[in-house]
Amino acid sequence: MDNFKTTHSEYVVNLNQHTYMHILLESSSIPQYGFNFMSFDTLNARGFNYTYLVDVIGYLVKIGSEITFEKDDKSIKYNIIELEVDDG
Repeated sequence: MDNFKTTHSEYVVNLNQHTYMHILLESSSIPQYGFNFMSFDTLNARGFNYTYLVDVIGYLVKIGSEITFEKDDKSIKYNIIELEVDDG
């Protein structure tokens, strides 16, 4: 099984049933949003590092009709959606 890292940080936070959460007031030392947007060309480039998970952001253009796929006596229903991205 392949392992993917969620961030480029060396630290990991593990939460369990004994973890207490508190609201953190705005701080300049901790960014509120940790996004690093990239173009599709960058993601599709040869040699792109797939070690880290990436977020894909676009806008919904089309939702197809519900399709039922049957295999080995099992039915799976799904819709094909079309997203469009503005790299600007």
